[in-house]
Amino acid sequence: MSQPVTIRVENARAVYAAFRKVDQKLASELGADLKKAVAPVVDAAKQKEQRWAGASINTIRSKRSGLRVFVEQSARKKTGLRPDFGALQMSSALEPALDENVEGIRGDVEDTLDRYARAAGF
Repeated sequence: MSQPVTIRVENARAVYAAFRKVDQKLASELGADLKKAVAPVVDAAKQKEQRWAGASINTIRSKRSGLRVFVEQSARKKTGLRPDFGALQMSSALEPALDENVEGIRGDVEDTLDRYARAAGF
């Protein structure tokens, strides 16, 4: 099982605060665009999960909390028929989807931050 991937931006809080000082709308748009960067992981995980009959693919989605963006599966993780289904989803759908898209996410995050920095005059 692979480890969670973290793309860490040095002084991210300072960057976010600077964007908020320039324009509050700019800060909220930044968060929304960062959330879009993980969309390929969501799509790939849904595609991988379609192979299981009855799997709730619409419960896989991206979420954000401030500058943190993540992909989650919000349906119940255990059923009477397959109590290890949550672990199966993680190892067979979510982690492979992330592994396939991690470089693209890094590039998208970098491009997004660069675009916003230029727009804010940095």
